Amino acid sequence: MHAARIRIPKEEKGYTERCSQVCQIWETYTNPIDNLKGSSDKTQEPYKSGKNRVGKMPRIAIYMAIVLLLLILGHLQYGRDVAVCSTNPRVNSDGYLEDIVIIANKLYIFDQEKFAEHILQRCVENSFKEVRFSYDLIGYPNEVHISVYINHFEWKLKKKAFEIQYISDGSHNYNIADHPEMFRIDINKEIY
Repeated sequence: MHAARIRIPKEEKGYTERCSQVCQIWETYTNPIDNLKGSSDKTQEPYKSGKNRVGKMPRIAIYMAIVLLLLILGHLQYGRDVAVCSTNPRVNSDGYLEDIVIIANKLYIFDQEKFAEHILQRCVENSFKEVRFSYDLIGYPNEVHISVYINHFEWKLKKKAFEIQYISDGSHNYNIADHPEMFRIDINKEIY
């Protein structure tokens, strides 16, 4: 190792103090092993605080990424409304049947029975924004068949999640609005 000579005039006051300061600074830069050991010099405090500040930045970025991911997943699961893709009313001598194809716009449907009740209630209220049923012309349907797709991608692939059938136990004289107690919900999960 090369030794550097630093000349400090002896005439100045505080000669010994300056020499000791210069020696401490010199030792800090020439002995990197002592720096890694974490000695308690005042000259090393800025280096320690700099390491802590740099170490916190990746953690903050990770926390922000997790929060952003949770917000995106929350929006994908709860932030979008059901979309009606198509409806097909069929009127014959047995009654009026409504076939509906919907996209749930969810990642997963946890309670299919509750989801089916919600969709059937929206059918009765005629509250879908994509379609309006003409109940004033034909009346309320006697049966409702609903094909459910989880998201738009699965609809494009024609991969149904399940089917909902709202059918009456007795005759076709009952409709879904006036006599809901006469109907039952059948959920067909086995789609081929």
